[in-house]
Amino acid sequence: MKRFYQSNNSSKTCKNCRIIRTFLLAVLFIVLLGLIKSDQLHYLHIVTPMNAAIFIIIIGSIMFGLATPTEAAGVGAFSTLILGLILTRLNLKRIFSALKESVFQSSMIFVIAIGGKLFVNFIALTGLAAEITQWINTSGVSMFAVMALIVILYIFLGMFLDPIGIILLTLPLTIPIVESFGFSLIWFGVVVIKLLEIGLVTPPIGLNVFVIKSIVSDKISLETIFVGVAWFLVAEIFVLAAILMIPTLSLFLTTFI
Repeated sequence: MKRFYQSNNSSKTCKNCRIIRTFLLAVLFIVLLGLIKSDQLHYLHIVTPMNAAIFIIIIGSIMFGLATPTEAAGVGAFSTLILGLILTRLNLKRIFSALKESVFQSSMIFVIAIGGKLFVNFIALTGLAAEITQWINTSGVSMFAVMALIVILYIFLGMFLDPIGIILLTLPLTIPIVESFGFSLIWFGVVVIKLLEIGLVTPPIGLNVFVIKSIVSDKISLETIFVGVAWFLVAEIFVLAAILMIPTLSLFLTTFI
């Protein structure tokens, strides 16, 4: 059974492992959009040509291998700046405000990273991860029960914390546990990313929902956005269940590398 969840852990294959997960999720989203009544799609008029252009630039740079997801964030920011200047929607005051907010957000991320580094050192000095792993191995808990607890943990944390904080807090503990069962770290990485994506749209925080709210302003209420996201959250959970039960969905491409 463990071999069902094992694969080559080369980081070279990580990009390929996201293809099936993304494709499956895209198919489900298209199906959901087809099931939505036409009178519920009138909010699409909020999507402006500028928003569509930025979306195409960001996603296109990733899909065609011109930029990594991290670099694509810079591409998106630069594209927004250029388009804003061309359309005369940006002035020095707004640019300064955006830079100020960027510095503030970056500082928060660095503080979280510093705290995560301290936490990792604490785990290493106390041997907590090794103790937890040994306790799980000696207690006879099944690997399915352990994965279920890990999934519940990530979903719960995703309701209140941002993805970076969750990664820094949990991976020092969960990776040794996963390795002790002989699971593929590539497969586990795909599962963690999917759990973080679910956390981004899960109440009460749902960071992506608040991002959408900031874009549409008062045109759509926050409650309406959460209701609209609910069906897509069901699709996310379905894909997560498929990856957990059929790890080949995220691992079979590694056999071609």
